Amino acid sequence: PRAPRLVRRGVITLKAHEKIGVLVGLLDVSDEDDLIIITTHGIVNRQHVSDIRLAGRNTSGVRLIRLMAGDQISAIARVPKSDDEVEDNDLPLEDPDGQIQLF
Repeated sequence: PRAPRLVRRGVITLKAHEKIGVLVGLLDVSDEDDLIIITTHGIVNRQHVSDIRLAGRNTSGVRLIRLMAGDQISAIARVPKSDDEVEDNDLPLEDPDGQIQLF
């Protein structure tokens, strides 16, 4: 038996063209996760996945970061939600000898 056409040819994720450029990366995320984008100029952008607008498969996508001239995306990463994330006010104080005790 022959495989259905969809299985043999795949599904188009994004129709790349000059206006939107190429697909840089693709991650499987959930609404509880955060997304980190790092550029070659050293810009780090962290945002909640739940704050990103949903777009259909056949659209031009959603802009997550506006790049400066000559800048490129160097890395993207998913930061899973953790129940034991450290809050700023939970950070340890310095010991008298100037060392920070983490554990």
